[in-house]
Amino acid sequence: MKTITNKQLCRMMCISIIALKFLYFPAIVSSYAKNDAYISVLIGLLFDFVFAVIVVCACAFFPGKSFKDILIKYFGKIVFYAIYGIIFVYFMLKTLLAVKEVHHYFLEFLFENFSWIWFAIPIVLLVAYVGAKGLRSVARTTEILFMLIVIGVILTVIIPIKDVNLEYLLPFMSHPRGIVEGIFRTTFVYGDWIILLMCMGDIKEDKSSHKKLLVIVAATYIFVVFFMIMYVGLFKNIGIYKPYAFSDMPLYTDLPNNSARIDWFSSIIWTFALLLQICITTSISSSILKEMFKGIKPVACGGICAIILLAGMIGFYMNLSKLIDVTTSTTFCIATIVLHILLPTILLVIMLCEQIKKYRGKIKHVGKAKKVV
Repeated sequence: MKTITNKQLCRMMCISIIALKFLYFPAIVSSYAKNDAYISVLIGLLFDFVFAVIVVCACAFFPGKSFKDILIKYFGKIVFYAIYGIIFVYFMLKTLLAVKEVHHYFLEFLFENFSWIWFAIPIVLLVAYVGAKGLRSVARTTEILFMLIVIGVILTVIIPIKDVNLEYLLPFMSHPRGIVEGIFRTTFVYGDWIILLMCMGDIKEDKSSHKKLLVIVAATYIFVVFFMIMYVGLFKNIGIYKPYAFSDMPLYTDLPNNSARIDWFSSIIWTFALLLQICITTSISSSILKEMFKGIKPVACGGICAIILLAGMIGFYMNLSKLIDVTTSTTFCIATIVLHILLPTILLVIMLCEQIKKYRGKIKHVGKAKKVV
């Protein structure tokens, strides 16, 4: 029985693509690439799109097959457990990063004094609940809230568009080394196509589902680049000092007496987006546990995810800066790049090998037919 529809998957992909890229990410990229930050993001997303195409091709090449099925068939259970274990850690870290962004966002925009304990309790309970309920519930919730978030994001981004100074984007490619460094140091924020990889075999597909998915993903990537162009066009070199991009941008408008309301509107909408991101990565983490350990109960999966998340929150003392330092460190970035390249390469190699086998089989069949004649 398939878990989610292609429409639900598209919406989850959209939320995941933008969730960790519209708040602190622009300032981090700008610290390396300066006014070329949008170029850095464009190149990073082009790599992501290529990987997404490979995964979509694999979905069409292996209809009904999960990534687990493919790994076990061609590499064995040891490789499967190793790769799935790494991906589980990867998604839990993404969950932790989203949680810390929500907490930091609350402190800056909603509450002056907000104890991390009172924040941690409902978040940990949410993670435990989502992990127990599974991907289908999250997909349905995303479907319900999706249009609200889309409308809010578009309005928030469009409002200051007339104040964008395109001259700030020039000179073009003035920081080539910074562009490369910006991609390298923010690699962890990319890789949203891994969600699609983990959903292989659980999607209700039709003839045009793969094309629709790629179109939606491409459109979302274009919107992210557009967002970065606006960010640079508003702040230029001071973008590094604007760590709350999604909330800071609407304030740069001369609409009379509306900035405060726009700011609050942005905060509420973005809170929904980040909470959905937490739910999506948690449900994927829980599903990985179910795939790795047959017979484990959904409640246990949710509990394990909640305990690991709480340990991460305590381990970093709810300090977002410390977590960002880790995710932008050289060792961590290299490990992330290896993972991002390894997964689609595995699929690509397998598909090529299968095509070669089919081609050789056809040649042998033709040869036998000629001998008979």
